[in-house]
Amino acid sequence: MTLQLFVTTVTLTDALKPIAQGIGSYNVIWLSVKARTNGFYIASNINAIDGFRVPVGGSLDMPISDMVGKLGMFDLKNLYWGNTVSGDNAVIEIIGMRDV
Repeated sequence: MTLQLFVTTVTLTDALKPIAQGIGSYNVIWLSVKARTNGFYIASNINAIDGFRVPVGGSLDMPISDMVGKLGMFDLKNLYWGNTVSGDNAVIEIIGMRDV
């Protein structure tokens, strides 16, 4: 197993787009996302009108709670995210680790 740390910034618009776009979607071990300029939401399909919301300044760590400290991999292919403020952009910081 070769682990790779990745750090990036993404700008989200009103339209939902796949989380995996631009950061790789498979073999993710952990991921932390932080809302810098606006809040964002995560949904399980591209047609969702609502989902799990992260407010501005808030962060979300995946995997959540019971998986922390355990070595497991997951993929992001079925998750989408979008900006919560209509007509504005959200800047999201991403840091994570994956197996390459």
